[in-house]
Amino acid sequence: MPTPSPFTLNPLKAALISTGTEITQGLSVDTNSAFLAQKLASLGVVPAKHVSVPDDLNLLIEALREARDNFDLSILTGGLGPTEDDLTRVAASVAFGLPLDFNPDLYAEIREYMESRGYAAPPNNARQAWLPRGATLIRNPTGTAPAFAVRTPGHLAFFLPGVPREMESLATKSVMPLVSERFAARTGATATVILRAMGLGEGRVDELLKDLVRLNYNPQIGLSAQPCETRIIVNSRAATLREAQKLAEPLIAEIEKRLGDSLAGRGEEAFEEAIAQIVAQRGYVLGIVDSLSEGLFAQKIAARLRGGALAGHVILPSARGLKAAISFLAGQGANLFFSLGAQAPARGPRLVPPPGTPARAPTDDGAVTVHSHIFLASKPARGTRAQEKRGKDFFQLTPLAGTLPALRERAAALASFQLLSFLRGESPQP
Repeated sequence: MPTPSPFTLNPLKAALISTGTEITQGLSVDTNSAFLAQKLASLGVVPAKHVSVPDDLNLLIEALREARDNFDLSILTGGLGPTEDDLTRVAASVAFGLPLDFNPDLYAEIREYMESRGYAAPPNNARQAWLPRGATLIRNPTGTAPAFAVRTPGHLAFFLPGVPREMESLATKSVMPLVSERFAARTGATATVILRAMGLGEGRVDELLKDLVRLNYNPQIGLSAQPCETRIIVNSRAATLREAQKLAEPLIAEIEKRLGDSLAGRGEEAFEEAIAQIVAQRGYVLGIVDSLSEGLFAQKIAARLRGGALAGHVILPSARGLKAAISFLAGQGANLFFSLGAQAPARGPRLVPPPGTPARAPTDDGAVTVHSHIFLASKPARGTRAQEKRGKDFFQLTPLAGTLPALRERAAALASFQLLSFLRGESPQP
């Protein structure tokens, strides 16, 4: 068994701060921190803290001072607009002890940007041209909110707009290169491998790997419970990416040995890739009938099947028409069938509401019974009905509270898990 060792590098530690009362009240989801964390990790920077702060000047100043005193790097997103509740510039000024200076050239650029798009620049846009003295201006070509950076002897702070499209562009093109340049001797490289275990809960995976799961060691293992699976995340750090990947290989081999057939594979697309491999090896032709994920499952599978291995998919608004849909797919050459739907409860609304409307749980306990049916059939001649050879019914209690996109994603994940389970339990020949 590989023996982990303490980190030999002195990794950079970063704090990520998102600001906005809409985030702290749960009205908006902070996707910026997730994006930035992934970018920083790829440089070997440890995203050591994520914090969301409302539009409160004192709390913002407090968060910035904590980041300044305890981390090598910080990135704050949001609060750079022209309105009264955009407080980031003032907070940065106070936290770093730098007076605000007005930049007339920057204000002219902001007005020109707005006027070129048919908008008159109101007086409050002048707020966006005030920057902490000595700050490095990072121009924003896709919006009016300029970004900036503040350097101190022991800290580098970035201030980016909160609009994800603008933030992502600035982070990729400006921030990450500046981080690499400033901390070239310390960033190194981080290699991340995600292993996906199916049919095992997080507790069972932890039991099997508990002597390998250690914090503050290199490589490092973390577990993440997901719908239908547990993800094992292996991070290794070294001076170069190749060295980091090589460092993780013995540990990954040990994990694969212990989990065996419970592992679906590696990466975000492991389930779908594993399904595609088995379908190709056995010469199956898959037909999908979907009344729950609205075709998302079929899209994920179709992107990986090759050589006519997908006969087609049919999207139904309800379970009605299932037999006709299977007959149609059989006529297209399908010999492996998967249907994804739900058993309607005795009372309650439709399980799949019209697109764009919230999906609510139709039962008191916030769950419905998802019904999937999988079967293999002898490959029929075109125009004839398939005769079921081997099949399996799955009944899974799945929470449906939330918006329709979340329901679709959960249903597609459940479908991938069930189909792969079925295929792994089948003999090689249909």
